[in-house]
Amino acid sequence: MSSLLCVPERGACEEPSDAAMNHNEQSPFDPSPTASASKVLKGQARRDLQTQIDDLKSAIAAAGIDLPAAPKTAANDNEMALDLDDVYDDEYDCLGPTLPLGLVEVSKQDQQSDLTVYKEEEDAEDDEKTEEVELTASMWDMPLIMFTPPIGSASSMVLLLLLILNATIQLVFLWIIVDGLSNPQFNSETVDELMAWRRTTAHDYSNYDPALGKSLARRVCDGDASLATSGVQIDSYANLVAYIGEENGDDVNAIGPLMCTLGLLIWLLTVSKEFNGLWKLVLGVATIPRGTSTTIVFDEDDSKLQIECLSTRRTAATLLVALARAFICGTLAAYGCLFLAYEISLGDLLLNTVALEFVLSVDELIFEALVPTTVKQLVESAAPLAAVRARALDGPRWRGLDTRAALTIGTVATMLGAVLGLILLPQRNLLVQARDALCAGDRDFVFTLDGLGSIAWTYPEGTNEAKLYSRNYPDGGDPKRRRPSLKSQPLYTDGVIDTVLAQQGRKYHASLCSTEECFDTTLLVPTPLADRPPCCKAISTRVPVSRGARLSVEQKAAESVSDAVQLWNPSCYDALDAGGYYKNLLQGAFADAANEPGGCGASREPCPMETPFCSDSGECVAPACANAEVFCRNNTLAGLRARQLCPVTCGCDDPRSALALSLPEAGCGAQCLRVGTYRERMDAMPCEDVPTDDAGFQNAMSDMLAVAQTWPYDWKTSSTLIFQDLQQYGCQYLQMNQTGRTFFLAVPLFCSAP
Repeated sequence: MSSLLCVPERGACEEPSDAAMNHNEQSPFDPSPTASASKVLKGQARRDLQTQIDDLKSAIAAAGIDLPAAPKTAANDNEMALDLDDVYDDEYDCLGPTLPLGLVEVSKQDQQSDLTVYKEEEDAEDDEKTEEVELTASMWDMPLIMFTPPIGSASSMVLLLLLILNATIQLVFLWIIVDGLSNPQFNSETVDELMAWRRTTAHDYSNYDPALGKSLARRVCDGDASLATSGVQIDSYANLVAYIGEENGDDVNAIGPLMCTLGLLIWLLTVSKEFNGLWKLVLGVATIPRGTSTTIVFDEDDSKLQIECLSTRRTAATLLVALARAFICGTLAAYGCLFLAYEISLGDLLLNTVALEFVLSVDELIFEALVPTTVKQLVESAAPLAAVRARALDGPRWRGLDTRAALTIGTVATMLGAVLGLILLPQRNLLVQARDALCAGDRDFVFTLDGLGSIAWTYPEGTNEAKLYSRNYPDGGDPKRRRPSLKSQPLYTDGVIDTVLAQQGRKYHASLCSTEECFDTTLLVPTPLADRPPCCKAISTRVPVSRGARLSVEQKAAESVSDAVQLWNPSCYDALDAGGYYKNLLQGAFADAANEPGGCGASREPCPMETPFCSDSGECVAPACANAEVFCRNNTLAGLRARQLCPVTCGCDDPRSALALSLPEAGCGAQCLRVGTYRERMDAMPCEDVPTDDAGFQNAMSDMLAVAQTWPYDWKTSSTLIFQDLQQYGCQYLQMNQTGRTFFLAVPLFCSAP
């Protein structure tokens, strides 16, 4: 506040007395002891102040200003009380509150006027403030000085080549990051692939280590360093646990997202620093005077390089280089954020943050390493390019905060929030799914598919079956939940494995899974219930032991096609139409072989386990031999399963059926050659050649020709000639070609020995 006292009638400002000046030098906000003493006005200072007050009152009266009455005192009702000790007010640095109201208003107006003047003076000072733009040790600044006399032509050519090299290096790094390093390491397809690995390789008996008594999944999740396979899964699980912990990724052990956030913040601050420097350079170039040619002066006395004038062409070239720099920096900023957000290795995350900053500082590295020494010295001693007004550089201010700082803070916060909300948080959820796909749920069991394609599983000897893993498959839910959220799978086998992965085969669930809850025991032949809990599927496919016994996982893995038929269909009947506890298991084995990939019907959704077969109409049904008949003559897995499960429908029990694939190894089973129906028909056949035009003979030859087309080329070519001749000449062909009579068992069944 000004210490002048203005007298309106005099039209001038009078200087205060020495005491008043001394008072102004000691602010009431000054905590020193002299601050309190300033309130006491003594001697001449007191009289001078009283004189000024009297003059001011006279001036107010002469101006015709009516003042309200002053408070009365006991000493004199007509006299205005004015205690000089109260005149001075620390808060306003002006006359105190005991002055008359009109005088107080004048004082307030003076204060407001002083504040306005101060603000105008502050704004004027801001307008006058400047900031010098320096020539930096960067290749991006070299277009300003190269090909000028102080630099020289040779050094200028070197600078041009180094500038091109700098841009090339940064663009190559940018292309590498955009093309291959900014893609997520884990996505929904990766999670599906890890689940497929878990359903197949991880628990397959062929990967079981009998010496350790552990499944491959258990060894991967334990970080077994002796594993010769599944190294990718071991590294992935170790990185995932280190990144998100063992819970949902939102606890204190999940240091990965926190470290990624810090890395992103550091990277964005680095980019902001680069853009701020670029903006400062552009404003500096815009401030330098224009001319027809560039004028650069080198003062030998001061050893300073001074750019006095820039040509339009050089200005345009400099701004074009600045635009390229902005493009590289902006693109690198965006893809650098992706690069960091998708990295799950903590060590690589730290290195990647540093690597990005290194890529952005290649221009400075090239300058320091390759630029000629004379150029370095000139740049280091160069005078400032220009003095840029602070208001133009930083923009308007609001309560001390300039626009540039506000925009920088807002941009960094917005980009960081966008990356966290749109990329990092969804990525964290995906990483939790990937980790659970690898090791959630049951890790101990092993399984195999037998000769019929049905699943058999068990726990290795010594497994603590009462144990429940805390995170259940597939979503980390409660391991004691009786009906976990399991999706329908394309294969029946996968659905069974999912139930075991969800720990439905453990003692806790097996003890709660009663026969009445799983099967309809009111029927003569118990049949699986449609809405039975998942534990029923787990306990109905378990075998007693992993090794040794006939019904062990080890023996089931070595089971042949004919052995499976002998076990599952010992009487050569249509087992797929029969009831029984394992009916659904046989239906699933056939459906896995017969269903086409890609789901069922218009929705292309997998069929549920209770109705696993996709019919020709696109409906999910429980398969019967009527559905299997169309596959009987196919030399495919579906045809093999059809002959194993529906031998009567396929004609395995008829010696003169049109079925070419009637041998036991083809699925019919050896027992069909010994069954009563087959023997009765053999005994009833006359021992004579059938006519060439016999319908049964022609159908058998046609089926043989069709099967021959599925053989390797040499077999296909020779057998096709033989079967065509047989079809044309009948049994007489065997007298002409002795080789053909042993091709198929079916030929002697139609032709007697020659």
